[in-house]
Formats: sequence, structure tokens, C-alpha cells
Amino acid sequence: YVSCSDIFQKKKYEKLLVTMLLSFITLPEFYESSSVNDFHSQCISVISEIFHKPNAIELAYQQLQFNKSYLSKKFKDVFGMTMTDYINEMRVKYASYLLCVTEYPLPHICESIGLESLPYFNKLFKKYSSFRFR
Repeated sequence: YVSCSDIFQKKKYEKLLVTMLLSFITLPEFYESSSVNDFHSQCISVISEIFHKPNAIELAYQQLQFNKSYLSKKFKDVFGMTMTDYINEMRVKYASYLLCVTEYPLPHICESIGLESLPYFNKLFKKYSSFRFR
């Protein structure tokens, strides 16, 4: 017998593990100053927890507790992309993972990454996915 809380915990840890693995793959390995490392680590930690929620951008601004314009500029300087692009890329990579290892229907996968619109998911998938179908 497997309880609902066990399943929820497993899914939570699975999401965190996938997010951490994806961040190691997609992010530059070396930063010169420790303040950049601190900012980088803080952003990854927050975004890893919230990227799958529909209001992830707003939550990131709230949890990182920086002025929005400062955070946007600093994030782009450190990560080389906007926070929106970063979150959307994480969503697509997690969706790609779910498509490969589960038999969840696409609407369920969209919901699990914080998107309600299948056409918007398709647009993001085409933009960020490294998978190419023939």
C-alpha cells in the first residue's frame, strides 16, 4: 500500500532532482566572484522550487526580495537570459523528461509545469526543446 503523501513526496523529490540535474547541464560552471555565486545559487534554489507553478515569475520576485528592475538586470547579466526565458526553459526540459519517462497525457504534463494552454506549451516546446522529431 502506497499512501498519497508518499506519492506526493516522491514527486516533489523527483522534481527537485531533475531541476538540479538540468541546472548542472545548462549553466556555466565557473563564476569569478562569490557575490555572483551567492546570487546564482539563490536564484537556482528559488526557481527550482517554483518553476512549475503558474505564477513562477511573481513568486521568484517575491522570494528573492530584490527590486524587480535590479533583479531583472542582474539575472540577465549572470545567467545570460531573462528570468522568464530561464523558467520557461526549465519547464520545457522538465516536460521533456516527463514525456520520456511517463505516460501522462499532454494536458497533465502542461498542468504539472504551470501552463494551462496547450498552444502556448507547443510554442515554448519548439523554442526551448533540444528534441527534434522527424
